[in-house]
Amino acid sequence: MQQYIKEIDDQEKNIIELKEEMNEKSVFHLFRIDINDFWNIFIEPSFIPTYFSDNSKITNIKDIDKVLKENDLLEISYLDNVKIKVLINNLIDTPNYKSFTYNIIDYPKNLYPFTVVFSFYFCSYSNSTGLLIKVRAKNFNKKNAIIDYVFKNEQIIFQNIKKYVEINFKKMDEMSSITIKKPPDEILDFLTKNNYSNLKILLGNDASLKPTQNPDEIEIEHFTKKNKIKFKINKNIDTYEKEIILKPLESEVQIPRQLIVIKIISMKKETSLVILTHKIKQYLAIDIIKNYSILKQSLLYLLKTTIEDDNKVKK
Repeated sequence: MQQYIKEIDDQEKNIIELKEEMNEKSVFHLFRIDINDFWNIFIEPSFIPTYFSDNSKITNIKDIDKVLKENDLLEISYLDNVKIKVLINNLIDTPNYKSFTYNIIDYPKNLYPFTVVFSFYFCSYSNSTGLLIKVRAKNFNKKNAIIDYVFKNEQIIFQNIKKYVEINFKKMDEMSSITIKKPPDEILDFLTKNNYSNLKILLGNDASLKPTQNPDEIEIEHFTKKNKIKFKINKNIDTYEKEIILKPLESEVQIPRQLIVIKIISMKKETSLVILTHKIKQYLAIDIIKNYSILKQSLLYLLKTTIEDDNKVKK
């Protein structure tokens, strides 16, 4: 064991000595996912060998825990059974920045020494995580099958990771509802009359709404948020259930990718259930979700009190 530790120490000393001489290449990509979720993907030991190398696997996976830790040693086989050893170090885990380093400490003679730094940056404004990958090597002019593969196929690699994220971190529906003592047809007529002018009640009442040149589009201007959003509108109507779907097309201020669905369901005579749903297509922090829920409930209550007052609904 002591001999093994000494070998690692010696390798680390060699890496430190080489760093001053090393050049650097980097790639960056932005993913619409929470930094913690993204981090949890990357610290699975098999994730990087699977997505960043060609036909590779960890041969000592039984000796590694389910998540990477400082000083873990990975034995990786890739391509035609070429073997390398990777030491995990410089592991940093903070709320908005995370990082760890792949140090290649044992490699075939036809490779040159290199390190890979995976860094994760969380942007709370766009609710996205940026992945920066830095590869440090003494000489990029020499061939290196691993590095060459990554830089040649970076777009494919990132696209595959994006698909993985989309499959495993699916969109979320945030929904609120209220009963209104009016039939569905009357509620639908109220929301759609005068080119959907009353839709602003459910989109933020401190706003103005106007149609655009296209009959199935509207524009909302929020005065408090100082933002203009253009929506495309679709309607699905049958006897017992009516639906208005709004898809944001343009926004001066960045908003989450989403659909807004207003569903009106007949419950009994003169009573309907109105459901307001945000179909959110990206990660949002829990505090934002809570704010969405509180806001939607207050907007639905405003719709209820407005439409149940016959004097306010008269045309």
